[in-house]
Formats: sequence, structure tokens, C-alpha cells
Amino acid sequence: WFCCRCPVGAFGLEAPAAAGDGDGCCAFVTLALDEGGMRGEVALWQVLPLAWMLQRVQSRYPFLMLTNIDRFPDGTSVNVSFSSLGVRVLAVDAVPLPEALAVTFRRPYWRQSWAKLQIWRMVQFKKLIWMDSDAMVTRNLDFLFARSGPIWMMRDSWQCQMETTNPCSALMLLEPSESDFQGLMKYAARLKKLTMGDQELVSGYFVTERKVKLQYFDHLEASFGHCIGHVQGLNATQIKKRWGFESPWRLPAFVHKSTMGNECFAWNMAKQVNPAGPNLVVN
Repeated sequence: WFCCRCPVGAFGLEAPAAAGDGDGCCAFVTLALDEGGMRGEVALWQVLPLAWMLQRVQSRYPFLMLTNIDRFPDGTSVNVSFSSLGVRVLAVDAVPLPEALAVTFRRPYWRQSWAKLQIWRMVQFKKLIWMDSDAMVTRNLDFLFARSGPIWMMRDSWQCQMETTNPCSALMLLEPSESDFQGLMKYAARLKKLTMGDQELVSGYFVTERKVKLQYFDHLEASFGHCIGHVQGLNATQIKKRWGFESPWRLPAFVHKSTMGNECFAWNMAKQVNPAGPNLVVN
């Protein structure tokens, strides 16, 4: 048992709880925004497998989706569809973003990611795990809720520099607080540039304003898909010494993007197919 008073066993592999278990305690949360054109549909399709995987690994806690999309292109209700997977659909709120700051983002689409900051206002929960939707869950993540501290983030090892201390907001464990939300907004208003978008804001606020040391997930807990070969596997030293080969257990519980282009996690199967010769196509 831990502070949220929700039981977590070894590896979090207990039987799934009844609907509603964990209310007021902890939840997973992600975002699906309609950016115009097909972007809204893409955002929804990315969340569907994530919801299915959380069910498959028997997570005890609610999965929340913040969205401004009511229906799929064929008219099907988003709320009804996602509810069948146990997802709670919540209306997304606007989060103030100074335009002078937004134009300094390295990636234009990080404007949409800014909306994730509203999770600090979800004070009905004691802890939240934020997950970017362009990812896969391979193992139960419930055990992460037992950790203490106001903020945990994965490492931004995009170039497979595994010991980097640059943070990535694709996976975060946090304690919602209206005070921290207002602090983030005030901190953003004072900045002249923010190259790395929301993740730079979050890390900068907690380090410089809250005087908190960032805590990082282990690479076996969260890493980038194209860097899996650099993740040290479970019991790597002992296995290498005894058997002479690398540990086969190196798949992270949370895999952010399959490759730099994220083809394997794309809902559009055509992106996964590549020509390998005159008469050969591989997936």
C-alpha cells in the first residue's frame, strides 16, 4: 500500500479492478486534439492502441483522454467508442501560450502539446502519469504511482545518448497542483524563448522555481524505440558474465516512437511498407 491507498503488487500484475477503482487516487492521461484536416482523426487512432494495451497489461487505474473531438468522420461518438475500452473522455481546456514564446519552439506542432500542461489542474487526482500517444506500453506501469516526488520524467535520449540529463515530457509522473499550474504560467510569461517547448518549461520551472531535483525513469521503464539496442537489459552484468551474451530482457515498459519517423506505430499501414528491391516489399 502507498500514499494513494491503492494496492500495487509485484510488477502490478493483479487482476483488473472494477470500473471506477482508483478514483481520487491516480490515473493515466493523454491528449487528442483536432488540428484541422486529418490531424484530429490521426490523434484519435493513436490513442486507441494505447488504451487497449493498458487493458491488456491489467492496469488498475483509469485512463483519461483530453480531447476537443466529439465524433469520428463517420459520425460515431468518440465518447461511446472510447468508453468501450474503459477510457474516460474529458473536454480539453485552452492553456495560455504567449505567441512570442511559441514562435521559438523547435517544432511547430509543440503548440498543440502545450495543452498537456492543464493536467496540473486535475487536482481530483493525487498522482497522474502523462503519456504521449505516439507510444506503446509493453508492461504494467502501475508500480510507478508508488514513487514519491513532485515530478518524474523520461530522459530525452533522442540521439541514443543514454546518460543524458535532458528531460522529455513524453512520460511524466506528477502530483497535480493548482499552485504549480499557476507557477508554470507565470514562469512561461517571463521567458524570452523556449526551444524545447513544454518539456523545457516543466523542467525549468521545477528546477529553478521550485528548487526540485528532477527524477528520471530508468531506461527499462521508458525509452525511445530506435534506441532499444542501447538499453542495458535486466541482470545484464550477471548474464554476460555467466553466459557470454547480452541480456534479452531489454524492452522498455513505455516505448516512445518506434523509429525517428515512428512508422511502426503509425495508424496508416502504408507508412510501414518499404521497397527493398525491384520485386521486394518489406514491412
